[in-house]
Amino acid sequence: SQNPVKPPPRYKMTLVSWMALYPSVTLIFLLFGSVLEQIPLLLRTLMITGVLMLLMSYVLMPRFTRWFAFWLYPQKDQDRHV
Repeated sequence: SQNPVKPPPRYKMTLVSWMALYPSVTLIFLLFGSVLEQIPLLLRTLMITGVLMLLMSYVLMPRFTRWFAFWLYPQKDQDRHV
């Protein structure tokens, strides 16, 4: 029988997501803020959220999930059975 992996608590995933998102948003505004402020708000928001969603889904969250796996998926349950 297979042991399905229990998903981490939402508060942990929320915190890890925020830890990836906040620096990304800050970096985008630091690097491209002067260019972005010339673009109309709705288009600017569309562009930023599109780029961030791609980064979060395919680059940042896979890495952050791996880096914080020790906290997201603690081994204490498995240690009891060994």
